[in-house]
Amino acid sequence: QIRGIIQLKKDVNPSNKPNAKATGGESTLDLDKKAYYQFALTPDSHPHFSRIWYARHVLNAESPLLKREIRDMIVQEGGKWDKDFNTASEIRQCLNEFISLRITLSGTSAVSANTVFAEHVYEYEDVVVGWRFANMVYEKEPKRKLLRRLFPFGRGEAAEVKGNCETFTKVDKALIHDIVPQPGDDYEDLAETSTLAQLGGLFKRN
Repeated sequence: QIRGIIQLKKDVNPSNKPNAKATGGESTLDLDKKAYYQFALTPDSHPHFSRIWYARHVLNAESPLLKREIRDMIVQEGGKWDKDFNTASEIRQCLNEFISLRITLSGTSAVSANTVFAEHVYEYEDVVVGWRFANMVYEKEPKRKLLRRLFPFGRGEAAEVKGNCETFTKVDKALIHDIVPQPGDDYEDLAETSTLAQLGGLFKRN
């Protein structure tokens, strides 16, 4: 199971604001200057997780990642996103400057039957509009197939080996924090964000 908790300043997205129209994002912990909100992720469960899990958060009227006025606007539009807020800079202006976003992953190991747990904490500066995580999955050919390609002893034999051998699906863990631009030409410039420039794992691979 995967779940998220976002931490905001209490005056950024108060739940007791008069005439508030948007729903969701109720505080789960009452502190003087901080508030915690559930951060919905989909899919939030996986029956057999073995390689990579891509979880997504939808920016809607219940998203604590959006400012209150943006959430109210979505409600007034019948749950639809305003097409006037569609560039990287405009989407950035719609976001709450949160303190931290904690993502936790828990499950049961198929090997030992023990509970396993992992977490990662993101800060507001880690959010990059218009970018996505790089694909970490690749196909690797069996060694026997590679040898046949390097030393073909006959077209018929090489073709037969190629048909009988299947590729293996591998995960390149070195790409775990790498990001690449989403389709389209509108995305934030990483060089303009000093925090991102200091993170060696976040860069565009050619």
